[in-house]
This record gives sequence, structure tokens and C-alpha cells, in this order.
Amino acid sequence: MGYLHSFSGWVAAVLEHWHGWVSGGVLAFGLEIVEKVWEWKIPKKAFLLILAVGLLWSVFAAWRDENHNSEELISQKAECYSSYNRCDKGMAVEKTLADSCTSNLVYQQSRNDGQQDVFNKCILALGLKNSPERVRIITRMFRMLSAKWSSGSTSQPSDRSLSIVLAETNKIIQPVRVRLECERPFEIFQISIATASGSPMLLTSNSKRISPAAVDVYMDNTWASSSLLALSIVSIDDPGICQVREQ
Repeated sequence: MGYLHSFSGWVAAVLEHWHGWVSGGVLAFGLEIVEKVWEWKIPKKAFLLILAVGLLWSVFAAWRDENHNSEELISQKAECYSSYNRCDKGMAVEKTLADSCTSNLVYQQSRNDGQQDVFNKCILALGLKNSPERVRIITRMFRMLSAKWSSGSTSQPSDRSLSIVLAETNKIIQPVRVRLECERPFEIFQISIATASGSPMLLTSNSKRISPAAVDVYMDNTWASSSLLALSIVSIDDPGICQVREQ
């Protein structure tokens, strides 16, 4: 089907050139002038020869046009292939550069992450080094006994419980400013500092009652991490859980 279409196109081109040769060329114009002016008619053989020569010329002209179009098409195709190859090479080079840039970015990101991690650790270490350690107080409580005790407000003795609150600190505190808080009301009976090397030392303190179950204690003594702060308290009932906090 493709060959038939090409052949019909070639025949149409030949006929187009032949028509131009016979009817629209210089030869046809000259023969018409000779016939009109001198009343001379061209012989039939000569006319057929002219038609045959025109047909051969038309075949050659159609082939020449097709050959010219083919050469132009081949040239354009070669130019397209050349442009495609240059573009393909350029894309390959750009892809190589892009892959290289991506690898460099990944390496730089990994390196920056490592440096950031080291920097964060250094900052954390500096912060821990420069930040003072917070005071921590550990409180333990022991209930000793119940007996008849007389308070300062009345001379009548009543049943009361004696409990000892032992507090331990991680740092040296001087002067001592602490608050003793329990779940139920109490009164401070005695305050002392107990060390591992000696007997407990009774202390003179000032206290300020905040509530029936909370008292602030102020002392000028030194409370070290190697000693225990002992607070003896008296309560009508079990005072519950008691805590010592720094003020």
C-alpha cells in the first residue's frame, strides 16, 4: 500500500511537470506565435517528439525534485541525530555532575551531623560542668514510742508519740535553712546533728511555724553530707509521712 501511494505521488509529479512543459513553457509559447503569425502548423511527428521529450524531461524533473527532497530530509535527519547526540552527551555530563554533587551533599550532611553531635555533647558537658549540683535531701522517719508528754501550753500530760526524722544531704549547707512538713500536726522536741565519728550534737535553732503540720528551721551550724540532721518531733497521733526540704 505504501509503494502504491508513493508511485501515484510520483505519477502526479510527472504529469504536473509535463503539463507545464507542454502548455506553459517557452516552447509552447513560441509554437503558438509561429502558428498565428506565419500560419505554419507543426507536423504531427514533430509534435509527438516534443511531447516525448517533454515527458522524459518531466520524469527527470520529478526524480530531481524527489532526490532534492530526499537529500534535504537526510540532511535534516543527520542534523537531528547530531543534535540528539550532543544533547545526550550533555545530559550524561550533567547527570554525572548531579550525582557528584549529591554525593558531596550527602557527605557534607553526614559530616555536619557528626560535628553537630560533638558540639551538642560539648555544650552538654560544659553545661554540666558549669552548673552547680542541686541540693538533694533524703528523708527517713522512725516512730519511737508513745508516752505521756506535757506541752508548753498546758501542764496536763497527754498521750503523745515520739518520732525521729533523719535527713541526709548531698552537699554542705551552711547556714541551715530547711522546712519540715508532715501529714498531720506535730511539735519539734529536739534537733541534733549526728556524725559517724562522734556523738550527736544538740543544736540551738530558731523555728517558725508555717502551719500545724509545717515548721521552718533556721540554724547557723554547718550540715555536711557526712552527717545526719535528726529532728525529734512529738505528735498526738501518727504524724504520717514527713519531708525535709531546703528553703
